[in-house]
Amino acid sequence: MIYQDQNNQEQTPTKPLLLLDTGDYKQKANRFAVSIAYGMTTLNFEKAERLYPKRCILYYIQDTAENIIFHLPHLHQNIWQIIVNLPLEQKPLKKFLLYSHALVYNNTDQQSWLNHLKLAYDLNYYIHPVFHTTVLKEFSCLENGSPISGKREINVNTLKASKYLTRAEVRVLSALAEGKSNQAIADTLGVHENTINNQMAKIHKKLQVTSKMEIIRKCFQCGIFVLTYK
Repeated sequence: MIYQDQNNQEQTPTKPLLLLDTGDYKQKANRFAVSIAYGMTTLNFEKAERLYPKRCILYYIQDTAENIIFHLPHLHQNIWQIIVNLPLEQKPLKKFLLYSHALVYNNTDQQSWLNHLKLAYDLNYYIHPVFHTTVLKEFSCLENGSPISGKREINVNTLKASKYLTRAEVRVLSALAEGKSNQAIADTLGVHENTINNQMAKIHKKLQVTSKMEIIRKCFQCGIFVLTYK
């Protein structure tokens, strides 16, 4: 559930936020709240499940991933944007994806973490690039009923992709399938990040999607992304 202004990009959002932290990022979370002119309130799960959230408040809960997963279905029914702060090794991600709006990576670089938290806040639905490959694999397994065990790779069917995209855009899509960020794709292809941003915008338009997660879903559904087992 969300406030109406959560979908309105033309005004400053006032939506309540719920940050579920598997690390110890309370001070960083408070700094982020101040940066967007929000207050911050620390909760436990019992209080959170009975609460009616207020606008311009970041609600914060620190707990284990296991406890967060257990309570997420109940928390998801409330009117706030749920952001989960996870370690890189956290797997599987499917329940977090099902019941939250954003996944951020709890790395040690404070400014990078704050930047990604801001992206989650601005975009409403967001997944940190370090989780992209895992999400791709788990999503395909859920769609196809394939077992989650075993070593897998995401391959791009260039013939099908070329029906929608230019050769340059297919190269960007292939790098996206590897879980790379726009900057990492630019570094790999030896171009400026703005070039990748422009190509990504064209991919969004041609595939008629509005986010990277929708690109992933569309590419699996169209057979552009193919999961192979080793």
